[in-house]
Amino acid sequence: IVQFAEEITAPIVNQFLDKRAQAVGPKTLNAEREILYRLFSYATAHHGLVCPDPRLRNPMDGVKTRKTLAHEIRFLTLPHITQQLEKLKEQDAMMHMAVAILIYAGLRREEALWLTPDDIDRANKLIRVRAKTVNGEYWQPKTARNRSVPIATILDTLLEKYLSTVKTTWLLPSPDGMRWDPDNFSHKLADLNAKSKLLWTCLDFRHTFGSMLAQRGVSLYKISAMMGNSPEICRKHYAALIHDEFHGDVNFAA
Repeated sequence: IVQFAEEITAPIVNQFLDKRAQAVGPKTLNAEREILYRLFSYATAHHGLVCPDPRLRNPMDGVKTRKTLAHEIRFLTLPHITQQLEKLKEQDAMMHMAVAILIYAGLRREEALWLTPDDIDRANKLIRVRAKTVNGEYWQPKTARNRSVPIATILDTLLEKYLSTVKTTWLLPSPDGMRWDPDNFSHKLADLNAKSKLLWTCLDFRHTFGSMLAQRGVSLYKISAMMGNSPEICRKHYAALIHDEFHGDVNFAA
């Protein structure tokens, strides 16, 4: 146990993170290491903190990073999509529409829950994910960049029928006509899916959109633009699904 920041050393932090590893994963541990690094850098620059180890300017330089495993992407196949939507159609029209939007437009959960009917541009076949103020509350996409996502034909058909039933400010209202709390929405979805023994989540639906596009040869740049991610993030998630991307490059034999 230490009393002062000057007493914190790399071995002490390593021991602390080793204990934390029993409860959290390597990605979280690396994030915590980064936070501590910034804290000590600030203390050194603005408060004259001196690292007790003369070999290090920042004690975090002596703290090991944790090896992370390749991220496993779960996504629905076409039969899974049909099964999921059919089950929800029988149970809850709003939830059926919400999941269809997540699957066929690749929106994040919160992006979908902030949609209003005005964001659906059926004339140009676009869903507009954009910053807005609704009922005095401001919201913007995660990346702070507006974007438009093309409306697939099957999604357009569903939206045409659904929009005529919307009587509230929100495209996907909660039972009391308000905007869903994201966690409450996920709990409701999980409860409905549990009745059908389905385990898919909002993130799985979003990954389905990216995965389906990748398998159809859509460029990672286009996928990233539609999903509001960086091309590098999309490469990390979906590059392995582009089966034919390099086949022509290796056929160089005479």
